[in-house]
Amino acid sequence: MGAVEIPEVIIYIFLCRRIGNRRGLAIANVLSGVCLIVLVCIPVDKVWLTILFSLCGLFFSAASFDTGYVYTSEIYPTVMRNAALGSSSTVARIGALLAPFVHQLADVTYPWVPIAVPGALSVMSGFLVLLLPESKGKTLSDTLT
Repeated sequence: MGAVEIPEVIIYIFLCRRIGNRRGLAIANVLSGVCLIVLVCIPVDKVWLTILFSLCGLFFSAASFDTGYVYTSEIYPTVMRNAALGSSSTVARIGALLAPFVHQLADVTYPWVPIAVPGALSVMSGFLVLLLPESKGKTLSDTLT
């Protein structure tokens, strides 16, 4: 399963150089969410299809993580880049702390809810990334003004 990250790094380096980190992050978020949502709809007897969409979801999730770190440091000015990246990483860790509770939603709701919630949030974040500024071809800002 982890070997899928090797082609991801190679593909996404060239893809983000061509289309920009903002679009690359948006594509990765939306497609990883779509793969999760499709997993809900796959019949139990189609194991190969489940594995395929799981690998695709892992591919785009890893691409989102890698591109997100690069893009986060590009959109903040130099004077606050370290603090902003650290704050963003802290908020991400808070989300990781909430993940077990999302898994427990299956006990009180439907079994597909723990997969659909992160999928929907990923699709939504992919579209929200498009509201951020593009950094491709621009110099990094040094000050807040």
